[in-house]
Amino acid sequence: MAERQSSCAKDTRPEALQDSPIALPTLSAPIEDLLASNEPPSDADLLILNEHRGFLSSHITRLDDELACMIPASQDRRKTEQLEKDRTVLQERLGQFRGALSTMRRFPKEVLQEIFLKLARDGEGFAVLDPFQGAWLVSRVCRSWRAASRCPHLWTTFEITYAHMRAGDPRPRNPVALLQTALRYSGSCSLDFHIEFTNRSCLVDRSRIQDVLDVLMVHSERWACASFTLSVDLGVHLLGVRGKVPELKRLTFVGEEVVDDDRSPAIIRAFEDAPKLTHATVETAHLELPYPQLRSFTWRSYADFPDPVDPLFVIRHCPNLVHLDSSVETTDFDVETRPVILRIANTSLMHLAIKDPGLLASVSLPALVFLEVADRGAVSSLPFLAPFIHASKCSITTLILRDSSLLGARLADILELVPCLKDLVLVIHSKATPVSRIDGVLLHLIEVLSEMADGRAQHRLVPNLESVGVFSRIVWEDQSWPCVGANLVGMLQSRRYEGNGAFRTACFLFGVRPSIGVVFPNFTGTVILALSKMRREGLDISLSGWDWLEGAVL
Repeated sequence: MAERQSSCAKDTRPEALQDSPIALPTLSAPIEDLLASNEPPSDADLLILNEHRGFLSSHITRLDDELACMIPASQDRRKTEQLEKDRTVLQERLGQFRGALSTMRRFPKEVLQEIFLKLARDGEGFAVLDPFQGAWLVSRVCRSWRAASRCPHLWTTFEITYAHMRAGDPRPRNPVALLQTALRYSGSCSLDFHIEFTNRSCLVDRSRIQDVLDVLMVHSERWACASFTLSVDLGVHLLGVRGKVPELKRLTFVGEEVVDDDRSPAIIRAFEDAPKLTHATVETAHLELPYPQLRSFTWRSYADFPDPVDPLFVIRHCPNLVHLDSSVETTDFDVETRPVILRIANTSLMHLAIKDPGLLASVSLPALVFLEVADRGAVSSLPFLAPFIHASKCSITTLILRDSSLLGARLADILELVPCLKDLVLVIHSKATPVSRIDGVLLHLIEVLSEMADGRAQHRLVPNLESVGVFSRIVWEDQSWPCVGANLVGMLQSRRYEGNGAFRTACFLFGVRPSIGVVFPNFTGTVILALSKMRREGLDISLSGWDWLEGAVL
């Protein structure tokens, strides 16, 4: 930047200063422009700015001295007002110089880029079709920020949603041009993106959506993590990237199936030739995937989705699988018991979440540490758990049990199978379950977790337990709590202060009535004080109505 002169024939100061009797040197127009911008000053500019900042500071000090010596008399009021006005104007002017001299303006581009990258890594990706967000917004601040924002890694994590393309948007934009520019700025870096266009939410014409997809597909060789929420027919449009995703490692596809009763759902084959794909999540869609190389697979759908992915098929064809989640969290339905066949061994699977307990009769999983199993209809998990654990010889540390197996008095039989357990969660979904039976489940749980081993200072069951949780959609009645409170306190104290002292978290959350919200537990004062004391001493306790309990204590 060329050296700027410190004087000019024309007074370019603000009007308030031009009218002031204070005699300060005028600044050149380029320096005034610098004060009104966010641009960084040159070395020559710094000399001029520091000189004038010194003038302003000295004049403000002189005005402060004059004001301090003023006699509070009526004849001095006008002069006092003028001095205060001059001081205010000078203080505002000084603020401009301080801003221009701020080290933030002179940060090296590399430092700015590191700051921007840290913000980008902590976020979930910016809306690439909105020129007022993310990297777009950073580039609009000043010339130095714009230069720093050209770091390719700032443009690699983004989202594309219908909300930024909808008709009637007050800020006109060209989504294709914005995406093309962002992809150009990203250079040759790997891309991590989420794109969402469904039949229900899309408010723009299909041709423009396909244009955006086409632009993204041109760069498919750089896809590393891709997440799609698309109607399945749009998913079929992705066939153009088949065999052209050499770097894709993680894939999420959430489909919105629109099918007639007379035809089967479309099959998306775009990703069956992805040599590095190891993590896949699929919801309500049919995808052909390179199963033998998968290490994580999650499948979710509504209950009557046609031809769901069979978890046994996945276990058989994924020898390197570590994580499998095939649970369904919607409509209850009966699952037929699987016939007992020769067990399929998978020595890598560590995390298993399934909707069909009968699957346990068909597999052997020696590396398993996390098990989530849901009872459906008349099929209980208990008859399958014991032979499965004995056959697998696995050491389960996290166990999540859902629905009917929780309602019997056989929880102790299950816990005897998992001596290494650290985390236990019971989830009761069925709204038809009577509250009295839930009382029995909770009381039975408290009883078995409180029992100590004979002659030893440790608990008989799951001695290394660190957390327990009970979750239910069922509304807990006020009158149910008194019979639970004292026993609950005893169990928590036993787990917290006896045995190995590893217990740290307890969570008991139940349903609410829409008309009244959370049902507050009808605990006695003694129970409230005991729970509050344990919470203050570090035990993480969550209960329905806990805020009310804290208020009662206070």
